[in-house]
Amino acid sequence: MQNKERLSMAKVGRKTIDEEKRDINVTIRFTATEIKEFEKLGKEINVPKTRLIRNLALSQLDDIKIMKKVGIWTIAQGVLSTSEWIKAFKEQRNKASAFT
Repeated sequence: MQNKERLSMAKVGRKTIDEEKRDINVTIRFTATEIKEFEKLGKEINVPKTRLIRNLALSQLDDIKIMKKVGIWTIAQGVLSTSEWIKAFKEQRNKASAFT
């Protein structure tokens, strides 16, 4: 193999999509069921699981930026905290009724 061929082979590989290099890893914990859902959806739409998870996270980030810009993020947070409060209340009520 000549040097020219070796150099051209060294350049072969995955092209980066963005200008900024993706060199930071983040660890996220999922249940086995959640991972199966990501894998199933990834196969259905022909997207690798890790790219699917990254795309979903980035789309949520964009949604939050838009909500903040138009001023509805505070309302969304209120709705989320209210629904979390209701869920916690129901769980406590269910635990209490289990003892009676």
